[in-house]
Amino acid sequence: MYVVFFKDTATTEIYTFPYTTLFRSALCDVMEDNDWMDWFVKENARRLKSQYDCLVEELKVLNELNDDFDLDRRMVTPASGMFVFIDLSPFVQGAAADGPASETSFWNDVYDEAKLVLTPGRDCEMNIVGWYRICFASVPRETLTTGIRRLVDVIRARR
Repeated sequence: MYVVFFKDTATTEIYTFPYTTLFRSALCDVMEDNDWMDWFVKENARRLKSQYDCLVEELKVLNELNDDFDLDRRMVTPASGMFVFIDLSPFVQGAAADGPASETSFWNDVYDEAKLVLTPGRDCEMNIVGWYRICFASVPRETLTTGIRRLVDVIRARR
């Protein structure tokens, strides 16, 4: 059962959204299958690492496009998960002078030209202009490769 608490100054209300008995039973069966859970956790970690390695390999091209860019220093390596934070400020024109406006301009170019959606760092509580979050786990490897190559093409065109 999924429980959501809504609290205000006058009352506290609890709304429940029950799952079907069949769903709950199936979920319990899966969660109690230790062999399957062990396999799933290992397989998920393997797939995440494979996608991460692909992302890093494709992003290494950025090292050649700007003397001030070093992927090892400008990307936060995740301990786990499906996102990376990357500092693309060397490629964001006017990042220091224009601040968030330049970040939005870069985001728009990436979206319009490459058909990619990066998450600006400010949407993730990053207060430094030029940081973006990239999700690398939710797409097939070929799509990830194509997307990063499109991002690199946009960066090259802006130089």
